[in-house]
Amino acid sequence: MQIIPIDEQYIHGAVSLEKDEFGCKPWRLPYDKITLYAKPLVQKAEMPAGVRVGLMSTTRQVHLTVVPNDVERAFSCVIDDELVETSVLAPGEEEVCFSNLKPENKRVEIYLPLNVPVILRHLTIEPKTTYAPLPDDRPRMIAYGSSITHAVGSASPAQTWPALVARRWRLHLTSLGYGAQCHIEPMTALMIRDLPADFITLCLGINVIGQNSLSLRTCQAAVIGMIRIIREKHSDIPLVVQSPIYATDREIVENKVGFTTVKMRAEILSAVSKLQEMGDANLYYVDGLRIFGAEHKEFLADKLHPNADGYCLMADNYERVVMEGLGIGRQLRSRKATNT
Repeated sequence: MQIIPIDEQYIHGAVSLEKDEFGCKPWRLPYDKITLYAKPLVQKAEMPAGVRVGLMSTTRQVHLTVVPNDVERAFSCVIDDELVETSVLAPGEEEVCFSNLKPENKRVEIYLPLNVPVILRHLTIEPKTTYAPLPDDRPRMIAYGSSITHAVGSASPAQTWPALVARRWRLHLTSLGYGAQCHIEPMTALMIRDLPADFITLCLGINVIGQNSLSLRTCQAAVIGMIRIIREKHSDIPLVVQSPIYATDREIVENKVGFTTVKMRAEILSAVSKLQEMGDANLYYVDGLRIFGAEHKEFLADKLHPNADGYCLMADNYERVVMEGLGIGRQLRSRKATNT
């Protein structure tokens, strides 16, 4: 068997890597600045949602070795953008294996667990088979949001709504969904500004309501500030700002500072409209109810988070409303063709 040490060229969707004698740990925040971020956000950022270990290879089987942990962890294997298998590592186990892969040269991507940190050691493939890092040839999509973007209730790590949308449109995904930690913070805006991107989608508001972290006085200013910061380096790429999806108990019941999802949608729409009026022609507002509305409430697991089928429904609706309806997919394909 051939052993492939894992380094930056085989890891996709991470913001940074922490390296030590045990292996390589993906982070969804810049590890060298980690002390500048709130501790609850840091705890979510070490969960590698959307992060993949990937390569091109003719191997018919691939093994991923990780540092053992005391909880079970799910890994998904995707071949040429199609999910082929999800395997669960039991507590204490260190190697996840995927076999019976097609023998021709192909894209192999292993999606890491959504809700448990992982320290990566190496890949193992069949002897005398070819391998190489995945080509960096896909437009880059950044998806920032709450637990609904983090999507730990998905059927597998490869079936969150951002992962489904990214694969269907041949995009390189960086998922910045942080359960309960999407608070429109300046440091997060600065990080997104500094990441490579061809398309950015921000799903804002539900954590602000849930934790009373912004008021009617401060929320719109925070949204405008985040967008303006991101636009400092991503001045003309498509940027979609989505308001909260349907939330049964938060639609009209006010939180401690008087916010509801109905009011939040109006505030976000107003913020985006003001920036559009100032000339931001590639900035878009999407009402979260178009992605997941009251008619879909049977797919809510707890009156707030979609279940596994609900996340697939979100992906379908996001494709229809955003990628097709707003022409984002067409725009990205045109940009790729121009740059090729």
